[in-house]
Amino acid sequence: MDMKTQLQKHTQTNTVVTLFPSVYIIPAHLTKKNTSSTYRKSAATCTSPAVYYYSCTCGEKGTTTFTSGSAAGHKYSNACDTSCNTCGYTRTIIHSYKTEWSKDGSKHWHGCSVCKVKKDEAVHTYSNSCDTSCNTCGYTRTVSHSYSAQWSSNKDKHWHECTVCSAKKDEASHKPGAAATETTAQTCTVCGYVIKAALGHTHQYDTDWSKDATSHWHECDCGSKKDSASHKWDGGKVTKEPTTSAEGERTFTCTVCKATRTEKIDKLLPVATTQKTEIEAPAPNTDEPLTEEPETEAPITNVPTTNAPAVTTHRNLSDMNKPPRDDKAPDTVSDKGDSTLLIVIAALGACLGGAVVALILVMIKKKK
Repeated sequence: MDMKTQLQKHTQTNTVVTLFPSVYIIPAHLTKKNTSSTYRKSAATCTSPAVYYYSCTCGEKGTTTFTSGSAAGHKYSNACDTSCNTCGYTRTIIHSYKTEWSKDGSKHWHGCSVCKVKKDEAVHTYSNSCDTSCNTCGYTRTVSHSYSAQWSSNKDKHWHECTVCSAKKDEASHKPGAAATETTAQTCTVCGYVIKAALGHTHQYDTDWSKDATSHWHECDCGSKKDSASHKWDGGKVTKEPTTSAEGERTFTCTVCKATRTEKIDKLLPVATTQKTEIEAPAPNTDEPLTEEPETEAPITNVPTTNAPAVTTHRNLSDMNKPPRDDKAPDTVSDKGDSTLLIVIAALGACLGGAVVALILVMIKKKK
């Protein structure tokens, strides 16, 4: 087939495109869009579709192109990948973080549910060195407590307690020891806790009186005293009669506690031995009565205290100068009644002295 025939054949289906002032004729056989790789000019990219050449049914590939399909789009490893695996394009993404804490032995964080990227990462925090649980995420660790050697206790139990966190070990009930007494408490035989305090002393005062020289009281075995008071002495009782050679004794008794005290009684004075003695008496003066003149009386001789000798007395000086009376008054006292009287007077003289005896004789004389 010559060129003309061929041109006419293609012209029948040619597409005439006039671009003034030029006219282009596209042969009909180059209008086929075949997207096989034979006619592909370039593959699709992340942002552009694939490019193909127009072709003919006869297999000829034209020079003009067309696009087919869509852009391939960026390729990422996952939803959180920010860099395109094909072109390297970098995108901005939003991670999907979990609300629960992720953690290890030293830290905690919130992790993305897609890519495991972390946020809010921090070390664990504890209240003290014995705290086993992180205050933020609840992570549990293992610790070694510092237990005191001393027992801690309450009314029911005892235990060893950590000096840092008060954790307990060796906790057990008390083991009561010996029962409490007045002076000793009942304690736990393990930890020493006082289960029951000492009962304390209850005074039991003796019913009998305790006493000393000045007072009396009721006393408890512990030495405590009550009802203390001074003695109340009675009037006393002679419990030993005095003699001329020995002192006597008077005993006083407390009317409350029956305590006693004594006082000495002086010895008795010796009693003089009396004898019947005739005493010379001056003759009575019947002419005139005797007058008492103490200022001019002559001295009177005292009667000795041993054998009571005769007592000599004198009248007043005025009487001594007078002549004797004419009546027959006796010169001596010899009757029975007067003799007895003189003996009594002599005894009094032994005890009281001659002056008193002389005075008595003067009074007797006046009476006669």
